[in-house]
Amino acid sequence: MDIHCAAFFINKQHMPYNKIVFHIVYVIILFFFSNCTIVEDNIEKQELIVESNVQQIIDDLKKPIIEKRLIWKEAISLLFQNNIELSSIELENYQAKQAINQTIKELIPTLDLRTGYSRFLNDSSQLFADGWRYGIDSYFNFAAIIQLPAKLYAAKLRIIRSDINKELKERELMIKLYLIFSKYRSIENKEKYLHWRIKLAGNLLSANDSDDYQSVKSVFKKLIEEKDSISEELSNLIWDTSFKWIPSNTTKLPTLNYTEKPLRLDDFKNFANKQIKILAIELEGARLRKKEITRAYWPRFNVSLSTPSLYRNDGRNEALWSVEDMRAGADATWAIDTRGKIKMEKLAFEKEMEIQEKKLLLETKNLLIKLAKANQRLAAIKIDREKLNRGKQLYAELPAPSSISDFKSRLSAMDQWQQKILELDLEKMEIETSFWFFDDLKWDTHEL
Repeated sequence: MDIHCAAFFINKQHMPYNKIVFHIVYVIILFFFSNCTIVEDNIEKQELIVESNVQQIIDDLKKPIIEKRLIWKEAISLLFQNNIELSSIELENYQAKQAINQTIKELIPTLDLRTGYSRFLNDSSQLFADGWRYGIDSYFNFAAIIQLPAKLYAAKLRIIRSDINKELKERELMIKLYLIFSKYRSIENKEKYLHWRIKLAGNLLSANDSDDYQSVKSVFKKLIEEKDSISEELSNLIWDTSFKWIPSNTTKLPTLNYTEKPLRLDDFKNFANKQIKILAIELEGARLRKKEITRAYWPRFNVSLSTPSLYRNDGRNEALWSVEDMRAGADATWAIDTRGKIKMEKLAFEKEMEIQEKKLLLETKNLLIKLAKANQRLAAIKIDREKLNRGKQLYAELPAPSSISDFKSRLSAMDQWQQKILELDLEKMEIETSFWFFDDLKWDTHEL
């Protein structure tokens, strides 16, 4: 297409007018149909790439899955390295920091280089020159100087909020990882108990005919399925399905001892400081928005300074920038809100903020009530667990069972106690991880 255009301009003087029009129409049609063809070709190329990726995934699924054990510290490293959610937060954090640099760079004058070419279809015009045109322009944004403080303030707010959101997302992911490892540890404890139970019952119950044995075997099968589910959950969390990840060394997890050291809900230096700061930033953003709406009532002052190009050449004349050609101006505009649009926007915003503040207050109150009840529940769990441990101990100290029926009865009681203990431990873990999310002191001291 470029060759046809060049030939058209070169040979224009030797062509009749109708041939010139024909060439123009030809170039337009050629451009239109070539673009349509290019779109289809590019889509087909992208389809091939997608098909190749899908085929690679299918081939990988056919390969045997390799198990790989993963300790807590390594899991944290993979979590922060691969997680897409965290990468999105980090991108937002990067963009927030770049916004400050860009705000300052707006004070730098721009520099634009212009060039162009034009030819008349006939030589009848003598008023305007044809041929090549050149120009160098520069633009300085005076408004950026006035807007700089407000933009820097807003950018700083965005950075603080982004940093806190990143930290809270890291907490959320760490807690999810902790729950996965804790659930796996709970399954391992169940397996240990079942192995002890089989060994205890081996001398008295038939391994082949007993319903008890079949029941234990069914539980083992269920535990294997739960392990596979946890491994899949772990792979999804760390965004790595190249292995079947197995949580390992689960006894080395961080200690969350909120039963012995309850979290103080009134200690704002160490409790929910980040969450409170996020709410404060939202309120400050709302204040700025309200101020911006109010400023719409004020008169607007504009200062302008226009200059010619630094250099220009239109084919006939050329000129350099000169101070004598500069022109300054100022004007003021006061838009009276005769239709009440600004007033309506302000009232709507104030009403929206009133609803938001009430909602935030109610949500905060409900959260504190839940955390206070959770503190009480932790104390109750501690008492219940101590009772179960004492009951198990007393049962273990009883004389040997006198019959198979008595032995089965004791096994059934032990099973119930063990199940209740595991349920209490799981409930305790879920409550303590919810406290951990708000415990700034534990995160700041890196007790992980």
